[in-house]
Amino acid sequence: MKIIPLRLICIILLTAFCISSEAQSYKGNEFFYTASIDMNFDNREYDASGKIASETLFGARFSPEIGLRHKSGSSISSIAAGLDIRKDFGDADRSLGALLEDVKIYGSHYRGIGGTAFCITGGVFSRDMMKEEWTEVFFSEKYLWLHPNISGLLISDNWFKGNFELACDWIGEFGSSYSTREQFLVMSAAHHDFNPLLTLGYNAYMMHFACSQETDGVVDNLLAEPWAKIRLLTAPVGLWKELSIKAGAILSAQRDRNLGSGFTKAALGEFTVKARVGSLSLVNRYFLGQSIMSLYNSTDSSGYLYADRLYFNDPLFIMDGFENRSFGSHDSAEIRWEPRLGGKASLEVSARFHFHNNRYSGCQQIVRLIVTL
Repeated sequence: MKIIPLRLICIILLTAFCISSEAQSYKGNEFFYTASIDMNFDNREYDASGKIASETLFGARFSPEIGLRHKSGSSISSIAAGLDIRKDFGDADRSLGALLEDVKIYGSHYRGIGGTAFCITGGVFSRDMMKEEWTEVFFSEKYLWLHPNISGLLISDNWFKGNFELACDWIGEFGSSYSTREQFLVMSAAHHDFNPLLTLGYNAYMMHFACSQETDGVVDNLLAEPWAKIRLLTAPVGLWKELSIKAGAILSAQRDRNLGSGFTKAALGEFTVKARVGSLSLVNRYFLGQSIMSLYNSTDSSGYLYADRLYFNDPLFIMDGFENRSFGSHDSAEIRWEPRLGGKASLEVSARFHFHNNRYSGCQQIVRLIVTL
């Protein structure tokens, strides 16, 4: 983006911010604003895996938003606009255009109905509006850091003991460039707390990876995980805050229609144990089964690798090395410290160790500081 348009956008947002500070309501409408700083350090040492190159993600994102909200009974309608300004530390490009990551514009409608809360949001908005948890089987931390927003639609329904979400993220527009493929992702997740001991839920997405002006063909990528979580500790006891077990069945189906060979199907089991004492957590995630990334090293009709264009998780889930090249395990052991800072600030410091087929394959050191106003 050119510098002049960026300056105009900043001026508009700053003007709106000043107006909202002086006039909190107008004709029944209410101005609001939010702002956050998200600093992320993620040192990824993966040379031992032979699958991922080591790298360090270190930067900060400033996300101001302003909007107008209207309340009527149990309904709230709002429109908002904002910016994502990201600085990768050490980047030699210091121009204003390089800092502007995305422009957010969206409308949202919320309505409380009985014991439920229905909400629909459309536009370009923060991924944080999705409240369900997505594990690294679906999205790596790197992908989430570099792609913080959703361009499309989000529908959610929240009730006393659970939540449901359905979203569409339009990722690639045919014709926007010669090589850009039409691509969208339909995601859904839900959970229900049956009692203090048991929660059942699921996560699922369907990716449509279509043709570009340069490349023919369509690829389908479906991934789903029904899961169950058992809390061995149903209420805090002294410093013990959580002790839980999660088990899930990860099911995938992938097809490159150019090959004409139908879907390649695979299954992967997940077993996660989490213990939290005070501000310290220990988490172990173990995955065993078939590779859910069968097309990762394949190419399209123009010779481009599918790789991270088709898969948004890390290649650690390419299972191989046991009796055949489509079966294996991945183990992730993490120690995490989340001190209570108070106010609207949160800090996470963690170390994560990865093992592929019971052999050390790399580690991460993560520091995340988020301040929201």
